[in-house]
Amino acid sequence: MRLFAKHPWLVFGLGLAAGYFAHKYRKEIIGTAAQTAGTGKSVAARTARALEDVVAVKHH
Repeated sequence: MRLFAKHPWLVFGLGLAAGYFAHKYRKEIIGTAAQTAGTGKSVAARTARALEDVVAVKHH
């Protein structure tokens, strides 16, 4: 942390590099994020159905 405090240009340069790569690979980043969100929704739906099945079995 002291390194960054002593060299603010280093932080600025890292920010520029991160921005450049985020812009360069933005389509891949967006696609991966959308795919991950879809997978998460799918897992949540399956988990909810399984939980409903377990609760339904215990009530009968």
